[in-house]
Amino acid sequence: MIGNQLELSIIGLYSDDLTSGFTILQISKLLKKAYPYINRKVNEFISEGILKKTVVGKSYLCHLNIENNQTTILLTLIQLKKLEAKLANEPETE
Repeated sequence: MIGNQLELSIIGLYSDDLTSGFTILQISKLLKKAYPYINRKVNEFISEGILKKTVVGKSYLCHLNIENNQTTILLTLIQLKKLEAKLANEPETE
C-alpha cells in the first residue's frame, strides 16, 4: 500500500529539502523507530526506485529519486496532509 504512515514519515524527512541525504541509521534515529524496521522499508524504496543510494563506507546515503512517479505521489500526499492539518487548526470565518 502506498502512503502508509511509515512511508510518509520516511519521505517526509526529505520534504523540506528534496536534495538532502540521510543514512538508514539517521532515518531510524530521527523517526525513533527500530533500525531493522527502517532498513527493510528503505531497501524496499530503493528497489522500487523511490530512493537512490550512494555507498559511503559501510553505509548507504539515501536521496529522493524525484524522477520516480511514486516519489511524486508520496510527496503530494505529505503536502495534502500538511494542508489538511493546517485547515483543521484554522477557525472558520463566515
